[in-house]
Amino acid sequence: MMRGAFLSKKRYSTSKFNTVKAISLWQPWASLIPLGFKHYETRSWKTNYRGKLLICSAAKSTKDQYQQYLKVGSEVKLPDWDETNFPRGYALAICDLVDCIEMTPEFISQQSQTEILCGDWQVGRYAWKLKNIQPITEPFAVKGKQGLFNVTSTNGEQYLEKPASNSLPKKSKSKSSDCWYTPPHIFELVVQVLGTVDLDPCADDGKHLEAEKHYTAADDGLVRDWEGRVFMNPPYSRPGVWMKKLQTEFESGQITEAIALVPAATDTKWLSPLLKSQPTCFWTGRIKFLGKDYQPKNAARQSHVLVYWGENWQRFKDVFEPHGFVSVPSQSSGDKLNENISPLEIEDEKFLGDKLELEISPRKTRRRKGNGSGSIYYRTVTKKGKEYREAYYHYEVWQDGDRLVKSSKYIPKRLLSQVQRLEGEKAPVKEILKFLGVVV
Repeated sequence: MMRGAFLSKKRYSTSKFNTVKAISLWQPWASLIPLGFKHYETRSWKTNYRGKLLICSAAKSTKDQYQQYLKVGSEVKLPDWDETNFPRGYALAICDLVDCIEMTPEFISQQSQTEILCGDWQVGRYAWKLKNIQPITEPFAVKGKQGLFNVTSTNGEQYLEKPASNSLPKKSKSKSSDCWYTPPHIFELVVQVLGTVDLDPCADDGKHLEAEKHYTAADDGLVRDWEGRVFMNPPYSRPGVWMKKLQTEFESGQITEAIALVPAATDTKWLSPLLKSQPTCFWTGRIKFLGKDYQPKNAARQSHVLVYWGENWQRFKDVFEPHGFVSVPSQSSGDKLNENISPLEIEDEKFLGDKLELEISPRKTRRRKGNGSGSIYYRTVTKKGKEYREAYYHYEVWQDGDRLVKSSKYIPKRLLSQVQRLEGEKAPVKEILKFLGVVV
């Protein structure tokens, strides 16, 4: 994606406020808020303030911040560290500070891996909850201060400085951190499913994928109509807005069939609901995407998943199953098994824990490796009138031809992405069970 990481969502004009509370954060943590990676700002102190909050970046950065960011980047996929992605000394976004929550073990356990890694989450500290995050139209220079401080349009000379020489890129240019182009061997599989590709809405400037129509960064595919058969590898700095666009176009009937290649961020709001409704393939291993020169980069630091829309789910399954773990929700395959479970049954399952006896059908058992077999199974449960999707790991362990145990283990949301990765890489069942705390 081009500078669309900021510009593709609703933008905030600096002319809209006279006085606003502001806070200055070290980079890269400041920019990760408008980029959509952070929804909480973690602090050692509590604030009673609620209202508009201007997110600013500190004018300096430290070696410690850089090294910490590299460490985080080895576990989750984040933008490259440079002045384009992380300008220093700027006001970057406006948001609503809606709550200040004291951290407890339970509250911390509810957060995503990315959120945890991008903050200081310790019991007794405070999480400032940020909502309605809107990147500023044209980030402007600000003198930072410690704690909360006021920025006003009437004392601009005090807070606004001459913009730094490293001016921010224009809308039509693509960000270097978003240049992760689809490898040919994956696109060939896409074509095997779709037949032909009518539209590549996130095309690189060279339009190296074969499609009837391409939208590059300069075209801004988010504001254009989509139709036909679509393959999308969205800019990873903001996949959510592109997935929402694809879903909207499909529901309108403009798109007949589509495949999206995205990070396997199963704890995000833009992907988690799709795991319930759409066929998916969790790719085995880490993908080597192409760079600007169309040459393979180092392997991606995060697992990826392909999501399918359309009626030909069986073809999708047949083509991609040799390359990863394919999941087809019951509403796609017509399998109504375990579609609704009463609240009483939910409580029974929690009580039985690892001893719950469940039949594991042969079609859901993917391998016999390490003296065991297993698979991830999803259930839609209804509790207090609301539907929830839960994941379980069904497993059997054998020794000398005899089955020692057959059971099921609930997979907590915070561990689901790691279990999916292990399953996609065909890790031994005992290794997955050990990760889930089950000793056999």
